[in-house]
Amino acid sequence: KERRNVASVEAGRFSWIETGHADVLGYRTDRLAVFFNLSDEPRSLDMSGEVLVESESGACWDGDLAPNSAVWLRL
Repeated sequence: KERRNVASVEAGRFSWIETGHADVLGYRTDRLAVFFNLSDEPRSLDMSGEVLVESESGACWDGDLAPNSAVWLRL
């Protein structure tokens, strides 16, 4: 069921998000933002939205993204 919920927000235009970190990849569509922290350190990001999926429980907290993790947000 969760997969269907994510698929329902994927449609729309694609654009890269400037994260301010060379080791953090971010992109957005009209209704979804996705961030991947490829570093071994937590990274502070300007993130807002409802957390749909985290690569691990608690990966996203207070604007920080845990090391080696990802988060999908509904905008």
